Amino acid sequence: MKKTIKITLLTLYILILTLAFSSPNTTLYAASTPNIDTYKQKYSAKKKNKVVCEGEFKGLKMHRNSKLAKAVNSYSAKQLKTYKTEWKSLKDFSLGNDIEYTPCWLYETLKIRDGNSKYLSIEDSNSEYSGGTHPFPYNRYVTFNKKTGKKVSLKSIANCSTKKFTHKVIKRIYKKLPKEYLSTFNESYKSYLLKYKFKNYNFYIKNNKLHIFFNVYEIGPYSMGVIDIVIKL
Repeated sequence: MKKTIKITLLTLYILILTLAFSSPNTTLYAASTPNIDTYKQKYSAKKKNKVVCEGEFKGLKMHRNSKLAKAVNSYSAKQLKTYKTEWKSLKDFSLGNDIEYTPCWLYETLKIRDGNSKYLSIEDSNSEYSGGTHPFPYNRYVTFNKKTGKKVSLKSIANCSTKKFTHKVIKRIYKKLPKEYLSTFNESYKSYLLKYKFKNYNFYIKNNKLHIFFNVYEIGPYSMGVIDIVIKL
């Protein structure tokens, strides 16, 4: 009897491992948020036995029969499709050119950026290097209504005009920005920011707070890095 149980358990264990590693380029692993797993797909390209291009996409899979789950899974699938197109372009570029600094790379990672009882925010983080002076990182965010699964616009939660909101943002930037970049911001970036519409802002919700995120070059030089500020609603 005990021997039969051991054989059964061993068989189940082998079956689980077989399913988990059935696809050589795809890995599933648990995410920190309940009912959501992350999956990973890796890519690489060689030229003369040397890796000249690397890639990796980490997506989200929500296990729940809800409008939110459909929205999250749809977004992840759409981003993977876009990633594959961009990966092919970078791979072809890497294989067709003698690049001094290799390998090139293209990484994209989707992860839950918290939210609150009403909203769920996702961070879509990208990093690309195509042989230039430095890599180019870029984050985009998308926020969903947990009940309806629809994307949430900044305009719907700002409760003020674009102009008034932008002045709130600039006020917070002055407090967050390193002093050595203040004059550069005022001279070269402030006028550009004043033309922003709600749709131009990158935002997410974390711990019930509204975050506005600026990528490199958006409000300062590359050396300044990214800026993440909190706006009171």
